[in-house]
Amino acid sequence: MELSNDRGNRMNYLFLLIIVVFISIIIKMHIYPKSNESKFIQWFLGTYIERKFIFLIDIFLGVLYLILYKRYGFSVSFFLYVALASILLTISIIDIKVKIIPDKLIVLGSILGLINILLNNNPSIISGLLGLGICGGLMGIISMLTKGALGMGDAKLFACIGIFWGLRATLGIMLMSTILSGLAGLVLLAFRMAHRKTTLPFAPFIFAATIFMMISK
Repeated sequence: MELSNDRGNRMNYLFLLIIVVFISIIIKMHIYPKSNESKFIQWFLGTYIERKFIFLIDIFLGVLYLILYKRYGFSVSFFLYVALASILLTISIIDIKVKIIPDKLIVLGSILGLINILLNNNPSIISGLLGLGICGGLMGIISMLTKGALGMGDAKLFACIGIFWGLRATLGIMLMSTILSGLAGLVLLAFRMAHRKTTLPFAPFIFAATIFMMISK
């Protein structure tokens, strides 16, 4: 029996590794698109050679997916959380690089939220719609009042998260991401790495708060 369990565990970890490698490649291809002329191996090796720290994506995904696996097993929630985390990580990296949140990733995340409602019924349809309307709308209003200090892309991202998590959880994510952003700003100011008018990309803080929600739920 123990040998059977050990074999099952090894197969599960192997499957987890395959998921990490597969999604890592998709994320990198989205962040650093492959030209039509280059072959996959050339692009793959070149990406690692030219960008010394890109392997950190692999390490981060491996650790995160392992934590989610330990928490949820290979359940519906696990695969939904892995997909959402991967989308948010991609958005965060793009936001850091060019301060843009691609609409197509927002749409993909919103579809994922609808799937979560249908399969898990948690949140409920009503809570998901309230999360979309209230959280996305509130951030949209803040974006207009601050004249773009908070981007409309961030408002759309909160609408997407609102569908997935529902109103109550998304409000918690909003609060946590705002606190994290404020603390990061204070640290940068203290070390003179930024000034008062510096705007920080907000998506990474939304990502961090959402990951905390996944792990602690």
